[in-house]
Amino acid sequence: MKIPQRIQPLVEDGLVDQVLRQLMSGKEIWSLYERGELQPDSPLTGTFRRSEKRVDLNEVMQVIDAAREEDALRRRMR
Repeated sequence: MKIPQRIQPLVEDGLVDQVLRQLMSGKEIWSLYERGELQPDSPLTGTFRRSEKRVDLNEVMQVIDAAREEDALRRRMR
C-alpha cells in the first residue's frame, strides 16, 4: 500500500501504529470477554483477529425471541 506523503512522517514516528493499536483494543477486550478470559490484569496486545466463522442467523433469532418472551413474562408478573 502506498502511504500518502503527508502522513509518512507519522508512520515513521510510529504514531499511526499507536493509534491503530488503541482502536483495536476495544475489539480485543470484547473478544476476551466473550471467551470468558477477560481479567482486570489482562495484557492487551493491540491486535485483533476477526473470526471468519459464519453466524447461524436462525440461532440468533431464537435467542432474541426467547429473550423477548422472557421479558414479556416478567412484565406481566409485575
